Amino acid sequence: MSKTGKIVIIAVSVFAVAAVPVAKVAENQHMERAKEPTSIYADPEGPASATEEWTPPVSDVEDLSAAYSDISGVSFSDDAEKYTLGCVELSRDAIAESEDIITVSSSDKTRFIFHCTWGSPSREVFVGFKSCDTGLVYAVSAVGGFLTGALDLSALPEGDYRAVLYSNDNPAVVAVMLYQLADS
Repeated sequence: MSKTGKIVIIAVSVFAVAAVPVAKVAENQHMERAKEPTSIYADPEGPASATEEWTPPVSDVEDLSAAYSDISGVSFSDDAEKYTLGCVELSRDAIAESEDIITVSSSDKTRFIFHCTWGSPSREVFVGFKSCDTGLVYAVSAVGGFLTGALDLSALPEGDYRAVLYSNDNPAVVAVMLYQLADS
């Protein structure tokens, strides 16, 4: 019987200790609340709600799906330069563009090998090129959080291009791409 008495006393002691902080929280209801979350949009004038209309950065895209080939387990050559392009905290109507220019000629047999990942995997992300001369965008798109493959540059008209990365359905997308130019 003495063992039972000790167990009861311990249980009461534990309960009493746990009840004290709860009572103090109830008395101090004036405690400061956590700050409201900040907007997910990089542009301070971005949409205040999900219902506010947003204009996608590119309305007319030339589809490069026919020039795309899936390369499972893509490997980048150590012999050629690698480039990165990030799409982070862009303003509402912007796309990420590379600084480097890619020149495409009619005899070009070059492939654009890339691996791209992004947050918000349910969102559509576009990977491709923007013509320096006309401003036209040529791209492939995907949902799912990653896209890996190669684009045959002979599918593009001759000219100078910049690699691009953007989303037409999420102004706050965070994406990054590693790419390299390689001979076909």
